[in-house]
Amino acid sequence: MSRGRKLGVFLVSSVMAGAPLAPSPGHAQGAPAGFMNTFIPGRIVSNRRCPGLTWHIDRTVRADQTVSLSGPIWYENGSGMSFATGTGQADGRFSLDVKTMSGDGPAGTITGQRMPDGSIDATSAGPPCFAGTVHLDPGQNSANPARRQ
Repeated sequence: MSRGRKLGVFLVSSVMAGAPLAPSPGHAQGAPAGFMNTFIPGRIVSNRRCPGLTWHIDRTVRADQTVSLSGPIWYENGSGMSFATGTGQADGRFSLDVKTMSGDGPAGTITGQRMPDGSIDATSAGPPCFAGTVHLDPGQNSANPARRQ
């Protein structure tokens, strides 16, 4: 390939990489980015050291105003990854099914309520290292770990 052609391909690639992407349909309809994105610190359960969990659940508001929730959940030590899918209601209630995708990823369910102020109370059911209740303050993220009870 000639130098001129290589330079042309490089410049076009650079422009494409810097071009803004169109927002997803969920964002175009005013859905907030990141419904439930947080890090839950590791803990001891029944004399077993459980690694921390990261949740990255996003929401998409469909044309019929139903809310779809989905995203990955993984252990901080890399021992497993799962994917959660579910629905949200107009009153803030939600439920998710969590299925293992690789390794020893958690499996079970997450149910909860998103309050009008943006805080979330969620209960996960499944293996001991996954099960528990979490409270997320409005806007909470991995820089401010969740409180697990």
